[in-house]
Amino acid sequence: MLLTVFRKTRNRETDQVERARRAPKVCEAEHLPAADHEVYDREEQR
Repeated sequence: MLLTVFRKTRNRETDQVERARRAPKVCEAEHLPAADHEVYDREEQR
């Protein structure tokens, strides 16, 4: 049986960290601020 091992060609961890840091900024740019959304409230029923 022959097993072949492929080494990572690049470290993707730093790319994932950068993507995670950009995600909230992209989301904020694409969507309205939370204060501009309608607020739905429901009275508590007992």
